[in-house]
Amino acid sequence: MIHLTERQLRVLRTLNRYGYLTNAMLYEMLGISTCLREVERCTAKLARLRWKKQPLILPLKFSVDARFGRLSYMYCLTTAGQEVLREEDTGNSIEALSAKYPKFAKRDYFHRQLTVRAHIAFDQMLEQRYRVLSLRRWERYFVKTGNNRQSSGAQLRAQTRLELPGTDRYCIPDVICEVTDTRPDRTKSMWFLWEVALGHDTLRNLKHLGRYRECLQNKSLATAYGHQQGATILLLCKEAGLASTVRQRFAEYFSRPDRFAPFVLVTHADDFFRDPETCWRAPRPLSQSDHYSVLNLKPKPFPLPPS
Repeated sequence: MIHLTERQLRVLRTLNRYGYLTNAMLYEMLGISTCLREVERCTAKLARLRWKKQPLILPLKFSVDARFGRLSYMYCLTTAGQEVLREEDTGNSIEALSAKYPKFAKRDYFHRQLTVRAHIAFDQMLEQRYRVLSLRRWERYFVKTGNNRQSSGAQLRAQTRLELPGTDRYCIPDVICEVTDTRPDRTKSMWFLWEVALGHDTLRNLKHLGRYRECLQNKSLATAYGHQQGATILLLCKEAGLASTVRQRFAEYFSRPDRFAPFVLVTHADDFFRDPETCWRAPRPLSQSDHYSVLNLKPKPFPLPPS
């Protein structure tokens, strides 16, 4: 068995939990080391280490982006890394997310990165503020299910796919999330359907919200997961302008918006990473000034950044 340092094991564990990470995410959000160079050396070493002729982690390389220039490597756990981690963490019940189909197109780079960053921030918020709450489920669109013979996995279904009425109609949330209360007298869960949005296409995102609305109306989530509770739709926007426009145009786009609006919360990514709990705002026709706690869906004051 390969001898690994504690830092190398931490990298494997975090890749196992979150799927895809850059050196900056390992350094800034996960605190693998107080020095970015140390993190870079650690991931480079893990990418060189072999177990049964396979690397433990895989660095995914992308071509230069016209707007942002050179993109950082994104690392993921391989099946060899998964096997080594199982040997080291005997009794660990966390299901490993190994890279059976690791590669993805550059156009998904920023979307996948924001989805993973949201996972980390939400996870840390629960751990730091609400130890009695557990993130029981965090299923992601980029995890595939099923079996086929294509090496790319292109024909496999997304883990979060929900079927809709009609022929070949479905909705694929970016994340399906379940938060549970671990106290013995509390059994209720909270369910969330996440849409992670980049760019400025308001109409496209309103259409996506329409698909989520169908999921609630037809109980697609309840059918897929066997629960009878409702769910809240969370729209996380990379651009502040998109978050604002979606909220403003919500009432004119949907019929009976007063019935759908209580199930939808919207936020801008900068606000989310400042405070993942109370950054959320409701669309019209609900109040445009209140912020909402994602954990009780009630208005709360939004903490201002330090002056």
